[in-house]
Amino acid sequence: MAPRFKKNMYRTYRKDKGADAIICFTDEVPYKSVFLFRDKLADKVSEVYDLFIIKFEGEPTLVDSWFRLFEKQDERIVKSFFNRKGPGVFASIFKTEKWRDYKREEEKINQLVRFELITSHDHPCIEVYSSIHSGDELSELIESVATDLNIDMPKNLNLGSMAEIIMSNRSFDL
Repeated sequence: MAPRFKKNMYRTYRKDKGADAIICFTDEVPYKSVFLFRDKLADKVSEVYDLFIIKFEGEPTLVDSWFRLFEKQDERIVKSFFNRKGPGVFASIFKTEKWRDYKREEEKINQLVRFELITSHDHPCIEVYSSIHSGDELSELIESVATDLNIDMPKNLNLGSMAEIIMSNRSFDL
């Protein structure tokens, strides 16, 4: 069972470098609207910070997506990494040298991520991870997108950690 939300809401979380957020939608909001919010948010960040986006959508289900935004100067190395085929299942099971090299390179690529958006079939939320925003800047950005899309999206400081929300089957209200 997934968490349920009686109203749309979000919360930001400060971290040492940047901020994270969770943007949650009611069951009445179709996933099409969630995707619209996600896309608008990614586009705004991309334009303001001059970043490029790598998108993975529709696996394992249509609802699952993963958007990562990188600085333009890293575009070649990032695209090269994601465009090539990774090691196979047996390489990961047996932890071969090819698999270990791939994982080391993946860790370096992950350090280049400036902004990340995730949707999942497990919950009706958008997970946001940013190394370029403060908590207040991220709140302003979320509220700006909500206003542009005419979606009521209040901040809820009573929400617990992202893990507590995502892994629960509770009902949340303001």
